[in-house]
Amino acid sequence: MTRLLKPFEHTASSVVQDKKEHVWRVSRGLRPKSKLQSTSFSSGRSQLRILQCNINGLCTSATRVKLDQLLDLANRHQAHIIAIQETKLKPTYNLKLREYCILRKDRLNKGGGGLIFLIRNSNFECVELPPFSDTELEVQAIKIKWNNKCLNIYNAYQPPGKRGVSSDTLILMFTDSSFILGDFNAKHPLWGSSVANDRGNELSNLLDDHAFCVLNDGTPTYCSHSYDSRDALDVSFANPDIFPSCSWTVLDSVGSDYSPVLIELSHTHKTPNSKNALFWNFKKANWGLYKSSLDNSLSGVVSFCDLDSKWRFFNYSVLRAACVAIPRGNRKKYKPNFIHNSEALLPLLHQRNALQRDFMSSPFPDTKSALKLINAKIKQLYSVIRRDRWNSLCEGLDSHTPNTKLWNLVKNIDRMQPQVEKTNTFRHPGGSLCSDNEAANMLGRHYQKESRLSFNSEDKGIAKSARDFIHKSRCNPNGC
Repeated sequence: MTRLLKPFEHTASSVVQDKKEHVWRVSRGLRPKSKLQSTSFSSGRSQLRILQCNINGLCTSATRVKLDQLLDLANRHQAHIIAIQETKLKPTYNLKLREYCILRKDRLNKGGGGLIFLIRNSNFECVELPPFSDTELEVQAIKIKWNNKCLNIYNAYQPPGKRGVSSDTLILMFTDSSFILGDFNAKHPLWGSSVANDRGNELSNLLDDHAFCVLNDGTPTYCSHSYDSRDALDVSFANPDIFPSCSWTVLDSVGSDYSPVLIELSHTHKTPNSKNALFWNFKKANWGLYKSSLDNSLSGVVSFCDLDSKWRFFNYSVLRAACVAIPRGNRKKYKPNFIHNSEALLPLLHQRNALQRDFMSSPFPDTKSALKLINAKIKQLYSVIRRDRWNSLCEGLDSHTPNTKLWNLVKNIDRMQPQVEKTNTFRHPGGSLCSDNEAANMLGRHYQKESRLSFNSEDKGIAKSARDFIHKSRCNPNGC
């Protein structure tokens, strides 16, 4: 799969970001035939990290704190994919997440349910599944390329009830090199439940029939504050060919009844580290020095015996002048400033994690009451801090605020991020790319419609009126 370069901020690849101000190098010349690229990781060992969590509601601003904590966990553990169940989102709710591609599947016929994949730094494709009937099971799937190998990741949720698992649906998920993640509300000692229900027995038999392995280590992932019970409802299954390379860890709660789970797929293959890659910073370039340095170098040109020698000398002269006049540096990585990391909220989160661990070991009524109280405080304080941040931002805007800052603010507020992004890749018909020219032509054909905009006289008149209005608004603070 070849990376699809998208002109959106939340899915911007390194190439898209670099072309604005930086260039990797002036010329790369010819290179050998390159095969389809796998997801690149900067660690010494190639690892794929997946977070799964039943978030139990993401439809209000108060519950957004759970998603922010989950994203913070993903940053700390460098997770590439987040599989979330029970989002309870409706199509009218627009989710905005920087750095992530969003693939949602909302429950349309009634409330509750809902699935979502959040993907970053990975080439992926949505796997189209046939429509399911007579089943409550919700499933979505993606395919990614990892270490030159295709992996299927299934995200599933089935609400509690008397209906069993849909065997016909699940059979489609038992494929090679696959993860099956989610909450089936199925109980069985095989993955840590103290008892087994009918749905758990059916699921266990299906796992045996298709030789799938259970990643769960028996640690409870669900804690009911209403019934003072613990259980292992979040399950993770893997195909035998990838099971030996997997690790499975339960993390601290993010405010849901369910705890997030981190899955790591390791590989002994060493990958190159790109942390020290430098990029040209054209904003700080000294073009006068660049011109004089290049002129001095080219003024002493002597005759060359062949064209190749001339090209090497010219390329060397351009690069040497660039090194003298154009600074280079590392591109700054985006670091989100989560509200829950504020000084007011962080102590409450630590206190809740301690109470959650105590409740998991000994479910006393006093601990349960303290947990409910502190969760309510966290949601309330989170909303207050969000409102204060917005007020502070608005107070900093006046007639002297630069146009660039205002337009960027408006674009971020009004930006409609795709909610069902089925892929960030597209395939070459021949299966591989032979040259950069071929890749550039593919991208050109894909994005050629972006430049096919037609403007009439009315549009130009509106643009002129807008410029005049902005110019007059700068005359005084009242805009008169």
